[in-house]
Amino acid sequence: MSSEMDHQDEPRVATPPEDAGAVAEVEDVNAPMIFVVGIVFTLVFLVVVILLVALFNRAERGELERKVVEQRHEEVNQLRARQLERLGAYGWIDPAQGAVSVPIDRALELTRRRLAAGQPLGFEQLGLAQPTPPPYAEETEPEPAAEQPPE
Repeated sequence: MSSEMDHQDEPRVATPPEDAGAVAEVEDVNAPMIFVVGIVFTLVFLVVVILLVALFNRAERGELERKVVEQRHEEVNQLRARQLERLGAYGWIDPAQGAVSVPIDRALELTRRRLAAGQPLGFEQLGLAQPTPPPYAEETEPEPAAEQPPE
């Protein structure tokens, strides 16, 4: 009985059939195929990441343009319209001093007339210095050199 008990304590190991070894050798891991599949999936992953980054950047630029550039463009257009309206309209600047705003075309015409007539432009009334024309504005002929008598 003791010999029967000794055999009961040992674990029983299943022995594979004789032809099982041949099947294991045929189904070995195909390392080159795993390498190729890994490279292909890595490339596909990188392409997907690059496409997603490009899509995100395009969407971000679109949102930036929609929220900032177009809004600022509208604000600039409104400001320009107000400025053009002020440049083309009559109005009071300071009624106490009698200062008025005239349309820019009319102001240029009046300034040309005053300059042609040699009248002051009215800068002194406003407390401003009379502007001097730039040197290239005066078209003067060079003075002939004075002849000196020979000694």
